[in-house]
Amino acid sequence: MKERIYIIPNRFGLMYGFGVIVTLVAGTIYSNNLVYLLCFFLVALFVIGMVQTNSNLRGIEFEKLQIPLVEEDSLGSSVLWLKSRNKEDHHQLQIRLMEENHEHKFIADKISAKTLTPIRFGIQAQDRGKKKLFKMHVSTVFPFGLFYAWRVFPIEIYYDVYPKPMGRRELPEAQMIGEAFQVDLGNTGDDYSQHIKYQPGHSQRHIDWKAYARGRPLLVKEFTDGDRSSYQISLEQTNGMLLERLRQMSLWVHICEQKKVAYSFQLAQKSIPPGMGLHQRNVCLKALAEFDGGSVA
Repeated sequence: MKERIYIIPNRFGLMYGFGVIVTLVAGTIYSNNLVYLLCFFLVALFVIGMVQTNSNLRGIEFEKLQIPLVEEDSLGSSVLWLKSRNKEDHHQLQIRLMEENHEHKFIADKISAKTLTPIRFGIQAQDRGKKKLFKMHVSTVFPFGLFYAWRVFPIEIYYDVYPKPMGRRELPEAQMIGEAFQVDLGNTGDDYSQHIKYQPGHSQRHIDWKAYARGRPLLVKEFTDGDRSSYQISLEQTNGMLLERLRQMSLWVHICEQKKVAYSFQLAQKSIPPGMGLHQRNVCLKALAEFDGGSVA
């Protein structure tokens, strides 16, 4: 994408420019060389400020934006990576991430020259759902505050806002799930069952490093334990308005994770087998965030 930077004098820049004109008029009226010298100095400072403000945005590239699951009406932690191709550092960048009917603002104090810099910021979530960021607006008034320069990066980033955990804390009735319960994270169980492909959230303690050393992909050892029960979380076990029911399911997921008990998950056509851990939690909360309620009477 072609780099295009826009720059205009801001309110203080216009006031400064008016002051330069007044100084020039005063020097002309009184034919005072010292006033002319002052006017020359002010003009030079004005031009240098314009060049430096423009340079502060030059060479910046958008690399990546990572937004994990965010709870409804809360502040989530996110990371933005910006890359600099410039030979000088970038300072005081004002960043706005825009989505429909909302935007997120924060400031990047410094981006080092010729590096890839992670910028951590908080993203304020609003209502539940799958959200789309379509534009990133980067601006600056550094160093003198006389000019406003900005760049626009078209992006297409999605993130999920899951329902706030609310409702009754009593879990649904536990149900038996067979003679050999498979624990995804290997938290319990003594008998090795099989290999499964590693996914973020799986415990690294149960990665088969020997198989990885032989050239195989990352695999996780799965274990079994007999006569276990799990909780079944489903929309049919809730009542009230749709948002209240989804919030209740969100609370049950959090309680199961806190108690380290297995749970299955059923939401319309979305069915998740029994499990526990970060991966199970994220899959369930993502389903709650993206559920449109179309199949609910």
